[in-house]
Amino acid sequence: MSSVRLEGIAKRFGSTEVIRGVDLDIKSGEFVVFVGASGSGKSTLLRMIAGLEQPSEGQVFIGDSDVTDAPPSQRGVSMVFQSYALYPHMTVRDNIAFGLKLKKAGKAAIEEAVTRVATMLEIEGLLDRKPGQLSGGQRQRVAIARAIVREPDVFLFDEPLSNLDAALRTRTRIEIKDLHRKLQATMIYVTHDQIEAMSLADRMVILNGGHIEQVGPPAVLYHEPATKYVAAFLGSPSMNFLPPELAGSTEAAEIGIRPEDVRVAASGLPATIEEIEELGETRVIHARLESGDPVALRDRDLADPHIGQNLSLEFDRERVHHFDADGKRMPG
Repeated sequence: MSSVRLEGIAKRFGSTEVIRGVDLDIKSGEFVVFVGASGSGKSTLLRMIAGLEQPSEGQVFIGDSDVTDAPPSQRGVSMVFQSYALYPHMTVRDNIAFGLKLKKAGKAAIEEAVTRVATMLEIEGLLDRKPGQLSGGQRQRVAIARAIVREPDVFLFDEPLSNLDAALRTRTRIEIKDLHRKLQATMIYVTHDQIEAMSLADRMVILNGGHIEQVGPPAVLYHEPATKYVAAFLGSPSMNFLPPELAGSTEAAEIGIRPEDVRVAASGLPATIEEIEELGETRVIHARLESGDPVALRDRDLADPHIGQNLSLEFDRERVHHFDADGKRMPG
């Protein structure tokens, strides 16, 4: 296990700057997730840690070593790709063992390591198959096994679950979290999926336009977003953003309130239902206030709500977020 430190990292492709002045400390054994919209720079940042891209400025440290100019093979990292990157002509056994063979490890040591890792990931019955004979989930486990068997200092995951269906993605996500608990390894994971990020991360790094918007535990980022961007990015449906006078604010440029903190009341702000989403465990009602502003709320208490129905809504004033004209969160 090793820590990872980024100092003043910038990356330009021609005149286009895709990473801007990133400073970040990742502790040894920590599970950190880079998350952001497409084009936010999360995969580029991961590739610079891996050595697959060179920074235009700044330094990359793994442990105490400056690896900014080191090739990928000398960084002590293993990377799991979205595409799995397995050799189709090799068996699962040979795919997992490939890195150890390159290191000239002994035959007995390789066999022991492959068996141990395959058992850990419950793919020991697949060792003599080839990738074309496996499901997507099985291939992803083989790719992870190949990374584990090298015993790297740092694991890097680049959107590893995006090719899996929803049910398998959920199951594999739980397995990766369990794997982290067993290995106590440093893991850096890239995803655009906020649920994946929040369920896996010790800390999340939210990227926007090549810079870091906020770093912290998922619950902190959700409940205490530093910026309007973070507030809007996390949560489905997104936070409602409304004129400040609707919450009696005189200093904020805008207020935010999450759908779960809006409720139907006997009296309050008049609204009309425009859409209803039945989601099984919850129901999301999309309404429009008399002021013309849209607002979403979660509600399971209304009996047979319908489009066009008039409501009165109130906010949990303790959970209203205040943002200034620059989109920065204001105190209380």
